[in-house]
Amino acid sequence: QRHVVHCIVRYEQRVHKVAFLPQSPNVFLTAGSDGTVRLFDLRRDSNRHVKRSDPSNIVIDLRAHLKRNSIDLNALSIHPLHGHLLTVGGGDEFLRVADLRRAGAQSGAGSMPLTATCV
Repeated sequence: QRHVVHCIVRYEQRVHKVAFLPQSPNVFLTAGSDGTVRLFDLRRDSNRHVKRSDPSNIVIDLRAHLKRNSIDLNALSIHPLHGHLLTVGGGDEFLRVADLRRAGAQSGAGSMPLTATCV
């Protein structure tokens, strides 16, 4: 028998990767089929209720930069020593690198989504 410990958000599509920030066990990122990377902080009350996807949690949004609706993001990695650096990969030929400090994304509240650099 399986038990859900805590359900945070209900996505419209699949979540493929979850990665915790090395310097903070309460903060994690998700990457999914909707073309977004989202940041969650378990210490924030707004993240403790089941809700539909909240745009204020989006730190990378590839939907706006693509001609199609979304890209399936299925790889996410955070640098083990520099937790502000992450890489994201998906259903195209690019690996994207982003720095969470550039958008103030650590706050997770209302900041503009990052522009990820393709390599």
